[in-house]
Amino acid sequence: LPEGGSGLPFGRSATFEEETALEPGDECEIVGMDPRGKPFSQKLKVAEIRMGNFEARWPPRWHERNLEAIILAESPTHMTSGVLCDSQGRIQGLHALTTLAEENTVNRHGYGIPTAIMLPFVNQIRSMAVASASVPARPLAAKSLVVPSLEVIFKVAELPKLRRLPAKLRPSAQWLSKLSEIGNCVLCISAVTGGGPCDQVAAEGDLLVAVCGEVVSTARAVEARLLQAVAEARALSCQDRLDEALMCEVQ
Repeated sequence: LPEGGSGLPFGRSATFEEETALEPGDECEIVGMDPRGKPFSQKLKVAEIRMGNFEARWPPRWHERNLEAIILAESPTHMTSGVLCDSQGRIQGLHALTTLAEENTVNRHGYGIPTAIMLPFVNQIRSMAVASASVPARPLAAKSLVVPSLEVIFKVAELPKLRRLPAKLRPSAQWLSKLSEIGNCVLCISAVTGGGPCDQVAAEGDLLVAVCGEVVSTARAVEARLLQAVAEARALSCQDRLDEALMCEVQ
């Protein structure tokens, strides 16, 4: 509430943007709290959108993988959290910090996590909450949350470098042509999780060029295609159950 306790709303509800993403060169504003708990904001420029090289920790613990992060030109490192907004005030990402060891020194680097990565799962949780509210006896079950994953780690390979490889190692001209139509890079598998869906199917050094017949060149495109495949499978399953129920009714 504003100072004085007038009871008026503090501001408008935040809008999370999913359709239009930030691009290199765009101006944005970071809004959050400084270490003293005071509001902080600063106008920044997006330097690039690229696959982040986040260090794995030992002992193993959670860390970012296959994240195409928003890299800022001058990211404030004193902020522990915040959001990135575009020129229209829409939230385009969450600001986060990572710690990297460089030449015997430890440095903190800020980056943005695009909202488009998180919103599909937020929407799932919202749908689950609505379903649980309509059926009080059915609690919100975390196991209902679907997070499709190939369980591999990607790195990016540039198409010009692949074209210079020997013929026996170089991707076919057909695939190079298809990939060049959507970008200048391709996803290369650098690790495969044992027991995962790609175990014994893909190997380190393989190139992922398409998912379900659709050409992909970014981790975000892979995630979008997997989520689409899950939605289609659910719709097909619901239709099968409906057809079965109608058949039983007719009989």
